[in-house]
Amino acid sequence: MKDVSASLLSIFLMGVVLYGTIRRTDCFAAFSAGARDGFTAAIHVMPYLCGMLIGVRMMRASGVFDAMASLLTPLARAVGLPPETLGIAVVRPFSGGAALAMLADVLSTYGADGLIGRTACILVGCSETVFYTASVYYGAVGIKDYRYTISACMIHTLVGMACAGFFARLC
Repeated sequence: MKDVSASLLSIFLMGVVLYGTIRRTDCFAAFSAGARDGFTAAIHVMPYLCGMLIGVRMMRASGVFDAMASLLTPLARAVGLPPETLGIAVVRPFSGGAALAMLADVLSTYGADGLIGRTACILVGCSETVFYTASVYYGAVGIKDYRYTISACMIHTLVGMACAGFFARLC
């Protein structure tokens, strides 16, 4: 399978160069221009990325996420979420890396085959890093008014999280 993947990538790259040559395009110049634009975009996104990562670390270190998880425990029990997974549910909209670290901790503590492990996996899989994604991408293109983006994404995330306990019980 590894050889097939490497072969497909090589064939694709040769196909792109062949297509560019047939259309009489300077492929290296086009590649260089695209790389330059990508580098410029990465530099433009960097302040938003750093700000979001620092904010998430500060919130984790200060215990804000733990306090939010404690407050949400009765609600989680009402919708069928194990309280052990609440940390993931609270952190996931802000940081994918932090949520994955918490998932690894939950899986090492409770195992992957139990209700808690399955629910934690579903929580990570059904949600997005809403605030991180919105701040980085909207910041990169200079959009200040998110309109309904955050609320729509958070509704989706909350519905997914509410369903996570149900679907974990089906397995």
